[in-house]
Amino acid sequence: RAMQTLIEKTNLLVGYSDHTLGLETSKLAASLGAVVIERHFTIDKNLLGPDHKASLSPEELKELVNAIRKKDYDIPKEKKELILGYSEKKPTEKEVGIAKLVRKSIVAKLDIPKGTTITKDMLIIKRPGTGIPSKYLNEVIGKKAKTLIKGDNLIQKTDLT
Repeated sequence: RAMQTLIEKTNLLVGYSDHTLGLETSKLAASLGAVVIERHFTIDKNLLGPDHKASLSPEELKELVNAIRKKDYDIPKEKKELILGYSEKKPTEKEVGIAKLVRKSIVAKLDIPKGTTITKDMLIIKRPGTGIPSKYLNEVIGKKAKTLIKGDNLIQKTDLT
């Protein structure tokens, strides 16, 4: 329902980024007006990494493309209601946990001694997203290290003055 709300309120083209298992959610998004469907693709669901399990195999990708082209959106009503959810978009508890793993934080590229003014070349952006979010990079640049910040460590607000 959130996608329908976006379409109605904004009158813009809407896409859907699907990280669910199976094809139903992608097919439902297409049936509701999504003009782009983003799915991860893998040649082997057993490979290491966070996305392979929820990625589509080559056969599943073909099946999804064919279903959307044919407008074959046959989804059981009870499953459809569950997928639709609510018109207000809020992350689930599970999504919040996953976000911490896939989002990125600001990390010290090298040891930053206490009292040093932090410059861009001292920093890198890496997972997990449990430190200062990468979108605040410019706010971290120019701050001073309150203590020694070891290289390859997440930078925390408490590390800065």
